[in-house]
Amino acid sequence: MLRSSVLNINELTNTDIDTMFNLMNEYYENIQKTNFVSDLSKKKQVILLKDEEKNEIKGFTSIVLYDVEIENIKIKLLFSGDTVIHKDYWSNTDLMPVWIKNALNLKKEFNEKLYWLLMSKGYKTYKYLSAFYNEFYPRYNKQTPIFEQQIINKFGEMFYPEKFDKTSGLIIMNKAKDYLKNEFSQIPKEKLTDPNIQFFANKNPEFYKGNELVCVTELAVENLNKTGRRVLGV
Repeated sequence: MLRSSVLNINELTNTDIDTMFNLMNEYYENIQKTNFVSDLSKKKQVILLKDEEKNEIKGFTSIVLYDVEIENIKIKLLFSGDTVIHKDYWSNTDLMPVWIKNALNLKKEFNEKLYWLLMSKGYKTYKYLSAFYNEFYPRYNKQTPIFEQQIINKFGEMFYPEKFDKTSGLIIMNKAKDYLKNEFSQIPKEKLTDPNIQFFANKNPEFYKGNELVCVTELAVENLNKTGRRVLGV
């Protein structure tokens, strides 16, 4: 069993950071410790998943908030940084309920609308969107609305001006940054019967090179689907 906790970045110990890096290194190629630590230091929080018996970190995701203005409307973007879960716990669903609750708690601190900016370089990450939310973009069965498209474009142009391809909505890394090891990046054929996963594979055909599809969804109780509401208990 896993237990979850939300920590501010400055609450992490050096041992925590070393364990988190080693976990990333187990699943990703081209991981650099200095880059990992530097990137982590820029985040606001981290959600840790620990094995209850051994108290070992078996998964985590990092979080940071950005202020963005779209069409003279101020919004907040919650950006997910490095995320990984040990393969022994891939069927575990503890991370997302804690993540959603924490996001909605953060939302109480300000008046602006809050959006989740998710960069997907693997089908499992993209699948979080359809698993818990009603409206998310891009998606296979609905054109991305102008407002959400502007959020995607704004983020890409602000943070990845030389790598963001506005036409495809991809951050083209081409292995310049970390990317999933081959044994973990492949999409099983049976998974492609899911139209969401098929869409991801078509939209981001070279995801195995670390190319990332920029995605967005509004973080609000009203946008949670039945599964999202159930895990949140609302």
